[in-house]
Amino acid sequence: MALDRKTLSLYALPGAGITAMQWLVMIYLLKFSTDTLGLEPAIVGTLFAAGRIWDGVSDPMAGWLSDRTRSRWGRRRPWMLGAAFPLALSFYALWSPPQDLPPALTTVWLGAFLLLYYTAHTGFNIPHFSLGAELSADHHERTRVSAHRVGADVLGMVLAIGCLHAMESTSGDRSTASSASLVVGAAMVVMICITVWFIREPRTPTVQRTPNPLRAFADVARNPHALRLTFAILFAELGLGSIMVAIPYTTDMGAGNVGMAGRMLGFIVLFAISLPVWVAVSKRIGKVRCFVISSAICGVTFLSMGFAVESAPILAALLTAMIGLSQAGMRMFPISLKADIIDWDEAQTNERKEGTYFAAWNLVDKLASGASVAIVGFVIQGANGGIDPEGVKLVVSFIPAAFVCISAMILVGFRLDAKEHARLRAQIDARERNRLRRVAAASFAGVSSEER
Repeated sequence: MALDRKTLSLYALPGAGITAMQWLVMIYLLKFSTDTLGLEPAIVGTLFAAGRIWDGVSDPMAGWLSDRTRSRWGRRRPWMLGAAFPLALSFYALWSPPQDLPPALTTVWLGAFLLLYYTAHTGFNIPHFSLGAELSADHHERTRVSAHRVGADVLGMVLAIGCLHAMESTSGDRSTASSASLVVGAAMVVMICITVWFIREPRTPTVQRTPNPLRAFADVARNPHALRLTFAILFAELGLGSIMVAIPYTTDMGAGNVGMAGRMLGFIVLFAISLPVWVAVSKRIGKVRCFVISSAICGVTFLSMGFAVESAPILAALLTAMIGLSQAGMRMFPISLKADIIDWDEAQTNERKEGTYFAAWNLVDKLASGASVAIVGFVIQGANGGIDPEGVKLVVSFIPAAFVCISAMILVGFRLDAKEHARLRAQIDARERNRLRRVAAASFAGVSSEER
């Protein structure tokens, strides 16, 4: 049955807030911490690294606990609501340390609230993605669910760009950053509360009984479809992450004035409105083929960037817009495929482990984002600590093109298509009908025994 747009929009709504937070932390918190708070880059980098290490512990635990939760509100919504206020508080605190704190205590403040932010982010994000996978069992409806979530991400990017413009125009002023973070944090709490109140979780007859998160993660590793998609996501994120980190450096290569990087990011947001087109095409040729095609478009565009960045600034901006067009497909279809892969696991184990699976994929995303920063840093490093223009060319063209093409090749011939998924759903539904018949028969036998 098709999901109505109201349900899809209400589900996707918090994605705008979470994406705005992610972008601001990823793009500007380091600069704010060094230029405005006066902290050393190495210290801030160490705090970020510690947060990533903590993610490696908290992600599988959050997914496993979410899968095993029992409440009248369901498995996912209690976690989402519980994460809302810590998420808003920690995000606001990152941009609002007391002005009279000495550098050592400012470092402690930043580290403590960064840890809380990452924990709350995990506590919301994994149950939210898991809830999206449960909203529909239909192969193509799941693409609409993921399209709405990615569409909300685009709104979050717009909000983040607005906040970045305000912060940069005031040279990282504390009051501006604090006010922007307060607005984003408050909006995030409202969005989560609306979703939790109005969205009802579908009944899940089979739940996870796996005794610990490591055992559950082992099930993910044994799933051949999950393993294949995981590697495809890893290489795709390495490619997309590399060029996102490197785009600001193109302004130093004669690729336009200082505002060019912002306009290029704007083009990516603008062309992400191609989501409905990708949804329609996927119904005709399948989700996997759409992902491969979008990856191929992205790869060719990356290669072209290597020749256009320095010599043709306008062409470089247009090519970046094409990246946005292809990225819409690359972001949307893996989310939809993940739900189908979780069904394959249920058919094998008779358990629902959305939280565990999304925890594993969330961890891969974070590892890829961290690795992409490291790759860009090493490649663009020039003599005497400067920036190597040839290195910048590599990280906005040939290197990401290679990663994206590898990602596409990994999914060529992927067999979990609409026909195979329909067979799996029929198997799962038949097993559930048999279970209900057994329950009804046992209940009837109990009633008859009491009557006798």
